Amino acid sequence: MYRSAVDLHGHSVVPMRVVSEYEHNARACLKLAAMISDPEYKTNLLHMADTWIMLAHGRKKRLSKDPLSNIDDDATDEE
Repeated sequence: MYRSAVDLHGHSVVPMRVVSEYEHNARACLKLAAMISDPEYKTNLLHMADTWIMLAHGRKKRLSKDPLSNIDDDATDEE
């Protein structure tokens, strides 16, 4: 079950769901990379997995500072 909150603009947010989705996407990329033999595609999938992991880490870090944060601009999660 995800914790939800309301941001300052009155929008419903579920910040931990975003982290879970990022982690799920990273696992999916890793799973696909393990099944693909083409080195270029494999490398691209591994880079995508790494990016999802970095986004999840940034979101977790931000949530540890402000549990009610709802950041729509995920580029700011990379810290």
